[in-house]
Amino acid sequence: MQRDCLAAAQAQLQEVFAAAVEGGVTFFDTAEVYGYESIKSGQSSEILIGKFANESQSSSQPLIVGTKFFTVPWTNLLVGGGFRLGRRSMIDALRASLKRMDRDKIDLYQIHFPFPFFKQTTLADGLQEALDLGLATAVGVCNYNTSQLEQIHGLLDKKGIPLATNQVKYNVLEHKPETSGLLEKCQELGVTLVAHSPLQQGILTDKYVNGGGPKAAEKARILLKLMQFIGAVSGGKTVTQVALNYLMCKGAVPIPGCKSVAQVQEHVGAMGWRLESNEIGIIDEKLHTM
Repeated sequence: MQRDCLAAAQAQLQEVFAAAVEGGVTFFDTAEVYGYESIKSGQSSEILIGKFANESQSSSQPLIVGTKFFTVPWTNLLVGGGFRLGRRSMIDALRASLKRMDRDKIDLYQIHFPFPFFKQTTLADGLQEALDLGLATAVGVCNYNTSQLEQIHGLLDKKGIPLATNQVKYNVLEHKPETSGLLEKCQELGVTLVAHSPLQQGILTDKYVNGGGPKAAEKARILLKLMQFIGAVSGGKTVTQVALNYLMCKGAVPIPGCKSVAQVQEHVGAMGWRLESNEIGIIDEKLHTM
């Protein structure tokens, strides 16, 4: 019974993945700790993303898959392996990720977040070794603030290694990457800002435009109605599509989660067009009054 349920869930997720690829999505993000409880049953995020991506590589447009190194020393209690300290543990973790994903190389290897037990120099050395060993094509970081980004970028730059990405929380309601100068610094350094949580846990959708939802949705109601109107005059786009397109217009790459083919199709509808600059300005102006 449990096996049948797992098979059905996997089949559904594979349909979602296939719909994303068909819709033109080429970047898929995972991490060694996503769904770690399901590693033994073969259902963790890395295992499934690896399987789906490997089966889709015959598509005309190559896929880019990224995973992450969890910098907490006792991560071995979650995913196996040894206690994590030093550069070698990064490479061991990457090899384990590649084994779970049935790949020889990852397209993007990222530091999940800065943690005191790992010096930036150690992390930079580990990323360099991942590239030198041919285990990764590009490297990035996640959840780095402006000063941390400048430091790791400088360390890698001295090695002749470009820093590809910095993945942080960024959406219409969460503007810290802009107000802190992080987005501008990423653009200055040639680092792509990848925006996780681009829909603020479902608040930035049509779901709560007319009422209901958590307090955050109530606070954002006027903004949601404004985004609904902007979407309507932009060719019948949804609040979700406006929220995602807004980030793309800002120079970020949003990575919304998807659980159904319908969600994928809506998200894909955020591509192929752009908000007008005055529409972005109107949204920004409304944010300042909230």
